[in-house]
Amino acid sequence: MYVLTLVDWFAYFPSNVLFSTLECIVVGWCYGTDRLQRDIKAMWGKAIPRIMMIAIKCVCPMLLVCVFCYSLYSYRPPKYGDYDYPPWATGIGWMVSLASILPFPAVFVWRVWRSHGNTVKEKFLTSMEPNKKWREASGRGTQEDIAYPMTNVEELA
Repeated sequence: MYVLTLVDWFAYFPSNVLFSTLECIVVGWCYGTDRLQRDIKAMWGKAIPRIMMIAIKCVCPMLLVCVFCYSLYSYRPPKYGDYDYPPWATGIGWMVSLASILPFPAVFVWRVWRSHGNTVKEKFLTSMEPNKKWREASGRGTQEDIAYPMTNVEELA
């Protein structure tokens, strides 16, 4: 039970809040809510309410950052009943937490490094471009592309 409590203490919170915040920022600001709106309209034929776009772009990231900051402020070492975990166990807990967080920046750096370009800025911008086989929601796809979007996944790799 001690190990389960230690893993539960560190595995859930930091990575989930960090990834949720990054997802809201990437979808809301990098990909853009206008493009998201077009994609969803192409898939479902309906538009998302404007309040949802505002929430994705502003409200959710702000609330998640507030929750993250407050959690760091109110952090206390793990405890199970009356048992206080030793510092080395807390260190192992943080390593468990980092095991789920570190692959994200590692893959990002790898993708930028492997991209075409002469400068870091060019490589960064190239790494943000979609795959050549990706089609934006502009009506160029066939009905089969929309009905079975994941049939040719092997070709995208």
